[in-house]
Amino acid sequence: MDARRRGIHERGPRRDLFSPKHEAGGDFFSPYRPAPNQLFYLLTDVSGHDARAAYISAYFQGVVRGMLECAAPVDGIFAAFNRFLLEEWNQAEMFGARPDGINASVAACAIRIDSAAQTATVWTHGTPAPVYWLPDGDAEVVSQTGGFPLGWFSNVSAME
Repeated sequence: MDARRRGIHERGPRRDLFSPKHEAGGDFFSPYRPAPNQLFYLLTDVSGHDARAAYISAYFQGVVRGMLECAAPVDGIFAAFNRFLLEEWNQAEMFGARPDGINASVAACAIRIDSAAQTATVWTHGTPAPVYWLPDGDAEVVSQTGGFPLGWFSNVSAME
């Protein structure tokens, strides 16, 4: 999508449309600035709405921020966290099994707006596609829905 034509690099997405439902849970909308000409937004919804969900969500956000600062590609960040959930978090006894037997998973949508390149790039895993409202009130779907949440399947291509 041509970010300059749409003007979203000037304002960024509307954050007031999303707010966490519970104080301790896994739903967050986080802004980052990985480079002077880039804005990066991350929307996450972690399975569960308890302290455990809040912990995994905070951990995910820390991984994303650290890897962005090391210039890791977003698809690589998502693939690495997917492996972590499947091979470590959901398998390790030290984290304790959930009483309901549900493994941790993360639905995530990331948007990188690059004002120098005049682009907006979207990655979705288990979230609806973001929608951009044009100044005249029309809505435009920015991307496609991105498959399954992180932590469901080991095959990354199954999430695309």
